[in-house]
Amino acid sequence: MSGAAKAMRIVSVTHYFPARKGGIEIVAHEINRRLAERGHHVDWFASASEVLPAAQARLHYRPMQAIHLAERLLGIPLPLWLGGGVPGLWAAIRDCDAVHVHDFIYPGSMLAMAMARWHRKPVVLTQHIGEIPYNSKLLSATLSAANHVAGKIALRSASQVVFISNAVEDYFRGFVQFRRAPAYIPNGVNTALFHPAGGAARAALRERLGIPDGAAACLFVGRFVEKKGIKLLAQLVPLTPAIDWLFAGHGPLRPPEPPGQAVRIFESLGHAALADLYRAADLLVLPSQGEGFPLVVQEAMACGLPALVSDSTAAGCQEARGLLAELPVTGDGAVQQWLAGLEALVADRAALQARRAQVAEFALQRWSWEHAVAQYERFYATPARC
Repeated sequence: MSGAAKAMRIVSVTHYFPARKGGIEIVAHEINRRLAERGHHVDWFASASEVLPAAQARLHYRPMQAIHLAERLLGIPLPLWLGGGVPGLWAAIRDCDAVHVHDFIYPGSMLAMAMARWHRKPVVLTQHIGEIPYNSKLLSATLSAANHVAGKIALRSASQVVFISNAVEDYFRGFVQFRRAPAYIPNGVNTALFHPAGGAARAALRERLGIPDGAAACLFVGRFVEKKGIKLLAQLVPLTPAIDWLFAGHGPLRPPEPPGQAVRIFESLGHAALADLYRAADLLVLPSQGEGFPLVVQEAMACGLPALVSDSTAAGCQEARGLLAELPVTGDGAVQQWLAGLEALVADRAALQARRAQVAEFALQRWSWEHAVAQYERFYATPARC
């Protein structure tokens, strides 16, 4: 076994399994399956879903019964766990070597951290998300209060806090006193799956997707919810009739499909099909807020796809910032700024094409899952207890 003196028993906690196709769940899956491959035993607790990841030795899926009231009423995924799975979580934490929680804000995360504190188990808390400026002042204020109260307690009590984003780390450093210095571990990318395509292969992909020769294809990947910037895109799409728009995701805020405009929506794509979209498109467009540095940006870059993102997203990875196009998403003139920026980028497709090799090489050299997992192994073995 590499990276650890002995096999450990790890409890991993996320709000959902990867069937939801969210970035946090995908990150957890990449970490958990590699931990199992390295000889560790992982019990992964998340809200029950119809589809679980593929079975794997030493990786055990523990679906939890949940109520999804907050998502139905507000569009915010905050599943509340209850039922027979709770005693199983208690027993798993009692018998484990360490608990790995992804984002404190979810009720299941808080429950697991409380149990770990009772059993005096080390907790590694990976914080993906920071401040999200919702259009609703009430929602923004509620999240801010949660960060400053519950978040302050959770991040201060964790044995080790890990940030995947420079911007999220800067935000929490402003009001949290950590037990030990937080770590910055960027997510890795599965470069065996997410990699560039050669000219002929890319042309064949575009033909298969029905993208005309000479057309600019812009891609959005993510849940169709407010924090992903879908409302801004709903205003941009009708203003850009010359652009072929590709949307990969699902959620309550379905993208607009103006008559006569090329807009295609892909709601249930596997990773291989998503990688093909990255390779075929000319530009990733992601006006999201409060996400840190989304995995989809890393995947897109690994496939050679340049990206236009919000300034807050670009701040999430300072070393990649020079390769990203960025714009603010707040303020009265945001739509016009994005329209002008988008039109300028797609008008020079030769420049976008020239950048493809540069962004792919950057991703290959900087983002390694194996390096990330080796660092997590060391944190699990820490003697610190909650």
